[in-house]
Amino acid sequence: MNKTHLRTLVKLTVMVLIVLCAAPAVVSFADLTRVSESVNLREKPSTDAKVLKLVPMGFEVSVQGTGDVWTKVVFEGATGYIKSEFLEVVKGVAATKQDGGAGGSAASESGALRFGSEGDAVRELQTLMKEKGIYEGPVNGKFGPLTEEAVMKFQESKGLEVDGVVGSETLAKLSEKPPEPQSAHSGSYRLGDEGEAVRNIQTALTEKGFYKGPKNAKFGPLTEEAVKSFQSANGLEADGVVGKATLDLLNAKPKAAEQPAKIAAQSSSGASASGSASAPAPNGVELLDWSAAKNIFTIGVAASVYDVRTGIIYHVKSFSNGAHADVEPVTKDDTFLLLQTYGGKWSWDPRPVWVTINGHTIAASINGMPHGGGVNSANDMDGQICIHFKGSSTHNNNKAFSQLHQDAVIEAWNAARR
Repeated sequence: MNKTHLRTLVKLTVMVLIVLCAAPAVVSFADLTRVSESVNLREKPSTDAKVLKLVPMGFEVSVQGTGDVWTKVVFEGATGYIKSEFLEVVKGVAATKQDGGAGGSAASESGALRFGSEGDAVRELQTLMKEKGIYEGPVNGKFGPLTEEAVMKFQESKGLEVDGVVGSETLAKLSEKPPEPQSAHSGSYRLGDEGEAVRNIQTALTEKGFYKGPKNAKFGPLTEEAVKSFQSANGLEADGVVGKATLDLLNAKPKAAEQPAKIAAQSSSGASASGSASAPAPNGVELLDWSAAKNIFTIGVAASVYDVRTGIIYHVKSFSNGAHADVEPVTKDDTFLLLQTYGGKWSWDPRPVWVTINGHTIAASINGMPHGGGVNSANDMDGQICIHFKGSSTHNNNKAFSQLHQDAVIEAWNAARR
């Protein structure tokens, strides 16, 4: 039937035909209304309104009122609005069956999402799975091999039929909220635990530069590896278990008045060969423009670097100071500590730091990827790294990357003012 005929059916009301109980049922009606393609059920008749549910293609809805552009419907107990152009009326069609029941597998559902499906419904599915940490592919609205593989892994984990097809039962399981924290280890968290406490741990590890996995509230191998790296970098037993000592360090915030003094004390005690940092100005960390900082951080001068996110301190020496400062770690130990701030892997990612040079402690940003040439053959690092200050830039004038460094400088400055 032509879609425009829907507008004449002002008094049409049909039941919601998605059966979510264990035993599937088939019910026929003279007239059924279903969606012609997967579409969002919105709270109000507007594309900017909140999405209440995803209605897969071919699923039936109960019409409450029609209009030229939007139609008010009920789907799975939720009342909202769907654009009229996506609705069609069919005669004498049986209700869609639930997947997972006899004779009602997901593969038989006309509205199920599967390999080859495209559109907003697939995009919503990919977003949902990414939030749950079970999908790492692009959110492109195309149900391809990566999406199918993620669906199959999820189905297997939930004891569903593993067919890679998203029917009503799979969609219901995907929509379930994650369980609350379940650690039976007296307040400690380890491999296998789940819940918001684990998500908070993942967030803290991410902020401190040790974790790049999904914040999915599941303590898996990636989280355990990040915890071990963090523990090792902070002098704790690297057992991968987040107990009180590890949790306290994860939650600790640096204080501007204390940490520069700690840098100075470590330098003056001979903790590293550079030993050049001294106490900062009375007001703590400075936000100093590179045009002024380069006159302090001259070539050949050593400095102490405090990593804001981890509290790790190491020492570097200036190699050049053109568009920004190029530096090298002073000793093998300094190289090791620098690497630990990046979780044991070299990276271009900018990190907020405080650099102490001859009585000045300045907010700055550093990257952790050795490149170019170097002059220090005794530090176990082949190349140099960059330190940026307020107003500095990259050598090739990469504005986007320069901005990332400037953002990290401000993060360092804000940390000093807490």
